[in-house]
Amino acid sequence: MCVDYEATITREVVGLQFLSLGPQIAVHLGAILTNNCQVTELGLSGNAFGNPGCVALSKALATMPFIASVDLGSNDITEEGGLALAEAVNSCANPKWRTLCLDKNNIGDKAALAITDAVANGCKNGDFLQLLQQTIATPATNNTLMFFHLQLFAHRFVGKPDLLDVLFIKWNGLSPETIDVMRNTWASVKGTKNSAEACLAIN
Repeated sequence: MCVDYEATITREVVGLQFLSLGPQIAVHLGAILTNNCQVTELGLSGNAFGNPGCVALSKALATMPFIASVDLGSNDITEEGGLALAEAVNSCANPKWRTLCLDKNNIGDKAALAITDAVANGCKNGDFLQLLQQTIATPATNNTLMFFHLQLFAHRFVGKPDLLDVLFIKWNGLSPETIDVMRNTWASVKGTKNSAEACLAIN
C-alpha cells in the first residue's frame, strides 16, 4: 500500500489504523515525527509495528511538543517496546500529553509498572511547575524559542501535572499484583481528578 506519509504528518490528527504497515514504516514515521510541531493526535493501532517500530516511535514522541493523544493498540508490542514508551512518557516534551492507548499488546508487568511510575513522576510538584511557568512567561521573555526551552527544562526536572490522564492498557497479560499496584498508584496521583477526566482502563 502506497501512503504519502509526508502529507499525512502535516495534519494535526494522523489516522493510519489497521494498515499492517510493519516496523520499517514505523521507523520511517519516527524519523518524520521527530520534533514535529504540528501533530496532536496519532492513531496508529493495528499496524504490526512490533518492538523495533515502537522504540523508534517512542523516541519521536519524547520530542513532540504538542502531542496529546497516542493510540498504539494491537501492534505486537512486548516488554522492550513498553519500556521505550515509559521512557518517552518520562521525558516527553509536552506536559499535556493526556491519552495513551496500548490495548491488545503484551507489554508485560515490568513495562506496565514503568509507564505507571513515569506518570506518577510526571504528576509530582505540579503546582511549582505552574508557578515557574507564570514566572518565565513575562514580557521580558519574548523569545518564543527560549520560552519553549525554559518550559521543557521545567517539565523534565520539576514535573508534569496533567500527564496522561487517560491510559488504556487492557489485554496485556498483566498479573493481578501488577494491576493492584497500578490502580493504587493511579489513585494516589490522580485521586483529585473527576473520573470522567482521569481514566485507567486495565484488564
